[in-house]
Amino acid sequence: MSNELTFQDGMPITLVFSKANVEPNTTTALTLPQGGVGLKVPTGYAFHALLISGESNADISAGTGIFKATANTTVLTNGPSATLSDLVQVASGVMRPHAEPITAGKIVGVSVVTDANWSANTVDLDAVLVGVLLPA
Repeated sequence: MSNELTFQDGMPITLVFSKANVEPNTTTALTLPQGGVGLKVPTGYAFHALLISGESNADISAGTGIFKATANTTVLTNGPSATLSDLVQVASGVMRPHAEPITAGKIVGVSVVTDANWSANTVDLDAVLVGVLLPA
């Protein structure tokens, strides 16, 4: 089944996640609009996270929040990341394809990692993750 999708450069995928009231000094999984955890990579394919964008709906007075792509809620070591801080309320980051593919059967998601100084417990966070499905 790994050749059913015949896009020459992979099948583009865009996922939107959100979370309200993220606590300091935690790694928190964001959810899809209806509360789902993410995209399950189909058999015969791998998901390659290429771009992540993170945003808060209000000012962050201290600390940082780093958005990262995940596989089964485990943060990717070589995936894209985007950092929010007291000076940055919208951020994005990119990573090349094949840096750390997420294999079939795993759930693609997004988490935000906050430090101990994070003081934005009442803000809402949104993230967009863009990637491609390629035959494994």
